[in-house]
Amino acid sequence: AGLSVLGLADLVAAWLDACGCAAPVTFVGASLGGMVGVAFAVRHPERCRTLVTISAGLRPDGWGTATRHLQRELVRDGRRNGDVTTGMIRARQLGMLTYRGRVELDTRFGSFEPALDRPPVADYLDHHGRRFAERFPVETFLFLSEAIDRGSLGLDARTRRPLLERVTADTVVVGVPGDMLFPWALQVELHRELQAAGAESSLWTLDSLYGHDAFLADQDRLAELLRGARAF
Repeated sequence: AGLSVLGLADLVAAWLDACGCAAPVTFVGASLGGMVGVAFAVRHPERCRTLVTISAGLRPDGWGTATRHLQRELVRDGRRNGDVTTGMIRARQLGMLTYRGRVELDTRFGSFEPALDRPPVADYLDHHGRRFAERFPVETFLFLSEAIDRGSLGLDARTRRPLLERVTADTVVVGVPGDMLFPWALQVELHRELQAAGAESSLWTLDSLYGHDAFLADQDRLAELLRGARAF
């Protein structure tokens, strides 16, 4: 069985113990890291002073889970057929369509001129697919992808409430309106459920064309936002 987000949060706590860190920490996490941060604040509230989540949520939504399942199937098909590299390339290419925003992709690659042999987005996808297959271990990808889908703290707000009531960290929730992988609605849900459970939470908007990847591609704007939120 794969390790869940809850298990990854316990792993962070064990790592802090091994480092000799006894003071409450500021946990900053984006995407899967943000989900692990929420789980860490729930399971180890005495260890988490401040929580900053970026492009994350309490849970993955059904569309994201379906997309990641298809990515894993592409990799497994490649492994069964003796060509796991192509499977990894195709999985990454599919992922790139969720990591970036629709507006950016339309602006950069929306025009397919009749004289072109391939759509303009093809080279972009080929580049990222090859780079990913060359650098990322197969089992690590499958492990982390499934960990996201095993990331729910509960089936609904009612079952999550007693868990979130354990959170004592000051929380900064940062969302990107154009995020397709963890849509804005999931950021709002995280913020509202934390508040309903009695936690201190503020919701901030990172306006960026880069969608889910804004925390990587728009770091200056993110840093400015976090300074304004007094996250540190």
